[in-house]
Amino acid sequence: MRGRPTWPKPGYVYLFWPSGAGLIGKERRPTKIGFCNLRHGESGNETVLRRYYEIQRHHWQGLVYRFSKTLLSANDAEYEIHCKYEKYRMQGEWFNLTPNQIQNIMKYLNSQTEW
Repeated sequence: MRGRPTWPKPGYVYLFWPSGAGLIGKERRPTKIGFCNLRHGESGNETVLRRYYEIQRHHWQGLVYRFSKTLLSANDAEYEIHCKYEKYRMQGEWFNLTPNQIQNIMKYLNSQTEW
């Protein structure tokens, strides 16, 4: 796991998961929790969509975009989430989370300072 970010980076924290894995029921589902920063000349939607297509290209199953939040310190928020849910990490930025955990992550992100 990488260390704590040394300075805040504005950008987006996003959640993706494989298609067919909704928030219905209590079963765990693989969830990708990632960060991307805004590229010059791109809108926020273009940035998240670009990242979605980059990931989709290398993923064996279709992905669903679930949530993203524009934050002043997106890299730090992503780091905090990764630390909190470390024991649920499957590989890289993929975590095996319950719907309740996913809802808590979205609440946490909504409470952070927007960019």
